[in-house]
Order: sequence, then C-alpha cells, then structure tokens
Amino acid sequence: MDNVPRLRSVHFFPIILLLLAACAPASSPEAAIPSTLAPSPISATETPTVVWFPPTETPTLAPTQALTPTPDPRGDLGKILLSDDFSKREHWQTGRTPAGSMAFGDSEFTLAVAEPKASLSSLRDGPVLTDFYVEVNAEPSMCRGADAYGVLLRAASEADFYRFTLTCDDRMRFERTVNNQTAVIQDWTPRLGPPAPSRLGVWVTGTEMRFFVDGIYQFSAHDPVLHEGRLGLFARSAGDTPLTVNFSNLVVYQASAPSASTTPSPTP
Repeated sequence: MDNVPRLRSVHFFPIILLLLAACAPASSPEAAIPSTLAPSPISATETPTVVWFPPTETPTLAPTQALTPTPDPRGDLGKILLSDDFSKREHWQTGRTPAGSMAFGDSEFTLAVAEPKASLSSLRDGPVLTDFYVEVNAEPSMCRGADAYGVLLRAASEADFYRFTLTCDDRMRFERTVNNQTAVIQDWTPRLGPPAPSRLGVWVTGTEMRFFVDGIYQFSAHDPVLHEGRLGLFARSAGDTPLTVNFSNLVVYQASAPSASTTPSPTP
C-alpha cells in the first residue's frame, strides 16, 4: 500500500512539464537559426545606363585674327597729273625715219620699226616730272624673242633718260643713258605674271624707282643721276623682222615719298 502514492506523483510530473511547455511563448523560426547560418539579404544589382553620345570637352576657340591688307608698293597715289588718250597729236614727236615710223592711230600711238636691229623713240613735250607714278598700255605685234619696248623716264633730251625695257620673251631691264652712254642699273630679270599685252607701270620718287607689269610688282632700283624730265616711249627690233608696238591710255599720278610700310621686299 505504501507504493501507491509514489506512483501517482511519478505519473503527474511529466504532465506538468507538458502543460508548462504549452504555456511558454512560441519563438520564431528565424530566432532559432544561428546567426552564422542566416541567409544574407539579396541586393538588387543596378543595370548601368548606356550613354550613347558621351559629352566631350568644348575646345576654347582662339580669337579671330583681323586680316591686315597687304600694303600697296605704290603707296598712296595722289591726284592725276596727266591723262593722255593720244587724241591730241601735238604732244608727241611723229614722222618717218630710216628705222621706221611714229604715228597716231585710233586713240593710240604706234611705233613701227621696219629696219633690222633698229629702234625708235618719241618724247612727249611735257610736263617735266619729278616724283610720279605712270602707267601705259603696250600691245606689241610681230614681236619675237629679244625684241623690246618700254617707257622713257626723266628724259632731259633724246640723249639723257632712264629706260624701262620689256622684251617679247618676258625679260625686263632698267638702264640709264647720259650723253648717249648707257649704263645698266638692273640687268635682265624674268617678268613675274602671265605673258600678255602689258600695262607698264613705274613709280618714281627721289632716287628710288619701282617697276610694275599689269599691276604686279617686279623690282626696285636706285639711281641719283637724273632728277626730273619728260616721258617717252620706245621700241627696238633685235632681229631681222619688223616690230610694231601700240601704246594707249597713259596716266600719270602724283606720288609721295616711300614709307616703311609700303617698301616692298626685293624680288628674288
């Protein structure tokens, strides 16, 4: 009989434990998982945006350079001193010689050299010029090789003058004649520019002279001997064939002394 109460207590003890467990608060499954085994949160990977036209640096623009006009080797020309369309025939020497003839045409003056290796020249009766710029059209025909034509400058007489010569094979020369004795100041040099009927130009101030053909600067020369004189025209046959040169539209401008900005570079 003494064993009966002990058995009852043994049977009731597990029941009490079960009741206590049922009353205990439930724990979350995550709390039961050790922190070392918990899965890490999944982060969404951002897809990079494709830049099809990436920005580029805008270059710094250099300031616009102002264009400086090329100085005119003729400088600042003044008023017209003389305009001759060869309609007034009393101003030029005309006539016939054994070498050929000097005559007027329709607004032109013609030197026709008929004799082989001969020359003709004609001086205008005025004005006497010191510093000036002169231009005249010269159109040769039957012109070959070393046949030549050109302008007489500062001519005091038919024996004293400067002469600018252009040949039919496009060479130029500048010389001085005093008492019929000729000295070369600028020897033969090639003409710059295309061959064609030419407009000859000479700028003369003081001892300096600048030479142009069709407005293109050719060369410069210096000579102190002749200071003033008249204008003239000439033609010369170098061979056995005749030569004719028609001159037209002669214009003379007032010219001033050169400045540093208008002094041209020497012709190569």
